[in-house]
Amino acid sequence: KRAANAALFDRYLSHKVMKALLSKANFLFQRGLFHQADAAFRECWERQPSVEAALGVALSSLNLGKLLDAQNWAERVIAWREAEPNLTGHGYAILGTISTDLGNYAEALEYHLRAWELARFTQSLYALARNPLSTQNAHVKKVVLSANVKDFHERDYIRVLFAQGHLLRRMGRLTDAYSNFNTANQWLRQKYPFNSHQEALRLQTLIHTVGQHISDISDTRAISLARHIYVIGLPRCGSTVLAQMLAWKTGYVSAGESQAVPKTIVALQQKLKQPILPKDFINADKEMLRAFRDGVTTEYKNTIDITATGVIDKQLWLAPFVGWLLTAFDDALVIWLRRHPGDQFISNYTILFGDERRFNHHADDFVQAWQLHDQLMSMWMQMFPGRVIPLLFEKLIDEPEKLLQPIYPLIDNVRTDVRIEDFYQQSAVVSSASDVQVRQKLNRDGIGRWNAESKYLSHRSGALEQLIRKYPL
Repeated sequence: KRAANAALFDRYLSHKVMKALLSKANFLFQRGLFHQADAAFRECWERQPSVEAALGVALSSLNLGKLLDAQNWAERVIAWREAEPNLTGHGYAILGTISTDLGNYAEALEYHLRAWELARFTQSLYALARNPLSTQNAHVKKVVLSANVKDFHERDYIRVLFAQGHLLRRMGRLTDAYSNFNTANQWLRQKYPFNSHQEALRLQTLIHTVGQHISDISDTRAISLARHIYVIGLPRCGSTVLAQMLAWKTGYVSAGESQAVPKTIVALQQKLKQPILPKDFINADKEMLRAFRDGVTTEYKNTIDITATGVIDKQLWLAPFVGWLLTAFDDALVIWLRRHPGDQFISNYTILFGDERRFNHHADDFVQAWQLHDQLMSMWMQMFPGRVIPLLFEKLIDEPEKLLQPIYPLIDNVRTDVRIEDFYQQSAVVSSASDVQVRQKLNRDGIGRWNAESKYLSHRSGALEQLIRKYPL
């Protein structure tokens, strides 16, 4: 009997220790200390394998950008589920989150549906509404739209409204979506001081987005005479080539990679004594937007003459400030240029390795930069329909005239006496690593280089391969 009691006490003590370790790991994760959280969850797993520990490692790996590691740990959880069927709704929701980030949208639907069925987990309802496959799945649409907001309280109430609003918007029912977002907005205004609440700020962004769709804010009058054209992308995406093409075809002044916008942003940040974030343009008053516009215009006038024509500026690294550009300048058009991530990484690695930016040196850092840039530009494209034009570098090289033809009606002046393929004949100054490239005819030398180099990077390119699979070409 003493031995049995001692064994029982040991199990109890072990359980308490594990509970404390898991609490510590969860605390670190919630504070955003993902490296420490990852180590803590792994210690829990080594002491006593459990679903909670495996899920913690998987989610920490996901937040650290270690997609393959996250996938491996998620597979452990799935295997564990067969032996231990009591996986919670929260556990299924984490599996759904991992599957979504890995691009396994069908699996993500299954996991989030299970989380909703088990625990009415509203984060999963929101994830179902945002899943790219949700509009094609009648059961998912029924689950999301049939959720009764009156059954929920506080934050869950808002999440249900968010979920239904997003799905309605994606289904094309814009008026219904706007009604949902407005209901949530009114509730939040009563419940919280609007400007100090993060959820309210995010909601205001959504209302602004849907409102633009409903009122067709992408009025062609605002951009039919675009005189400010910004080519935006990550380094080595082909932005210099595109900017030179457009300058050749339109007669606009090529600003190269000017400092007009960065200098103005720095000046405003010094004036405000705080950084300007992507969300800040929503609350920016007319005076601040006017100061931004006047500052950029002044910087242009100090360097180039744009009084007679428009300007084409290759503005790398400005994805966070696209909202400012398009709100301050009614005649601005943003062209978002993307390139195959494998080729782009190889180009950065070989051409810009000496640069201080980390993502030129390591595939995982490049993937994080790519994903952040992609999220920001996708958000702006939704918020300013018709004013952010996405293009692919590979199609630009193969069929430049065909690709750019839809953009010409948005530009003030398009020359008919020149071919865009002859852009290399101009003598405009180019101060970038692309100087040689823009002095010769278009070629495909840089397309597909990833295939020849991938074997040398295979041990470090897991996350990069995930990006490559998702790329449209």
